[in-house]
Amino acid sequence: MTQSDKDFINRIQISQLVTDDPYADDFYYQVYTAIRSRQPQPSISTFSPQLGGSGFMGHERGRHRSRGSESGLLKMQQQVLRIVNDARRKPKLTQLSLEGALGKIALNSVRNPRQLLQVSSKSNDIHHVGPSNGSGSIHSQHQKIPSISSHGVIDHRKILRSIENVYTAVLALEELRRNQPPLPRPYADHERVTVERWNEDYVELAKTMWEELRVTEMSGCYPHPFISILSVAKGKKVIPRVIRHCLPEQIFNLITVLVSNFETLDVCKGAIWGPQGNVNPAMLEEVELFMNTVVPPLLQFVAESPLRIVIGLFGLFIERNNIVWVARSKVGLAFLTMFLSRAEILKQGGGAMQGLPPPEELEMIQWQDLYNRLFSLLQNHFLSLYPPFMIGIDDMYVWQFLAAMAVGASTEQQHVLVTEVRERVLETVIQASRLSADKASHKIANVNLFLNALGLDASQLKV
Repeated sequence: MTQSDKDFINRIQISQLVTDDPYADDFYYQVYTAIRSRQPQPSISTFSPQLGGSGFMGHERGRHRSRGSESGLLKMQQQVLRIVNDARRKPKLTQLSLEGALGKIALNSVRNPRQLLQVSSKSNDIHHVGPSNGSGSIHSQHQKIPSISSHGVIDHRKILRSIENVYTAVLALEELRRNQPPLPRPYADHERVTVERWNEDYVELAKTMWEELRVTEMSGCYPHPFISILSVAKGKKVIPRVIRHCLPEQIFNLITVLVSNFETLDVCKGAIWGPQGNVNPAMLEEVELFMNTVVPPLLQFVAESPLRIVIGLFGLFIERNNIVWVARSKVGLAFLTMFLSRAEILKQGGGAMQGLPPPEELEMIQWQDLYNRLFSLLQNHFLSLYPPFMIGIDDMYVWQFLAAMAVGASTEQQHVLVTEVRERVLETVIQASRLSADKASHKIANVNLFLNALGLDASQLKV
């Protein structure tokens, strides 16, 4: 390295220690001054910290140096002073001019060290958002950047608009079906043209309805747009009327999306019973609406499906959702019961009445693996599936699920089921003995749903 290169590096390094009062920030000078102040001393004006004076280190410290060394330090001192002044006027330009020598250099003095956290103020943010070409205003610039809350409002309005469009298409389809023309007679071309036009109109309206449901939309939104439609009461109510105009593959796609995103349903995540039974009454109404509108048409589809379809939907339900959490909701147990009961019917040959072939051996093995996986996930959690005992909610849906589990369980698994819910069985039987005849018979019937699947009966219990 040449001498100029060394001076340049020294200048950059020393620039980090530049201060308007170097002696005030010099520890050794302060100690020296304190010692000298104890004794009578002559004037120390020669130590005046003037950057343009006798030297950066003072006259007394620099008097033993050579003249060349003093001139070099003076030159470097002047250059550093110029750099500091330029940095104060144009900090960004100075910083860029020093980059590349020893990395990224921050020109800060001893009194003003570099901040490790650069926190911009609100005024600075507004300044940077302002227009660069001098036209427009800060307010107009903020209008171009929608906030998170505005996104939520826009999405909700879009969902409501989609629901209205679905209703419009459904009403048009129902009107079209009421005015369906009769089958054309032979050699009646005008009747054939009328039927063809009717079919085209029906297909077009059905396509519009399906697109507005947004079942196959891959928007990356959370939750899925179709799930958002089901979060509105009006969206739940239209599902039975929609299913009538859907093809079987469309119904399969609909239930697949629903099963894959089940834990994001409002009637699932908002209706999980806690120890104190704190579920909003309005949400309970939404749950009942879902059970009475959405579940029946989907149950009808599953009740006509072969075992391979049931296995696919059931496996997707277990894989894509937190089963321990979802099973604590009424709608979650309803779907699990739906899959379990349909699979058991097919295993026992019930599909022959619908013209379905008997399940293959591989399908039976796959189903048993899924059942064992579900059982292992819910083991030690079966008792938590019940709503709190003191709030008086009808828990028949839990007994139905346990009955479906007990039918397909092995002897060891049945023993686990009985052990975990034994206290609930006894509490229900004891409570039934204190109620009126009608309420008591309902309670006992619920318990027998589970006990009969095990070959037992509530009358055999001694409490």
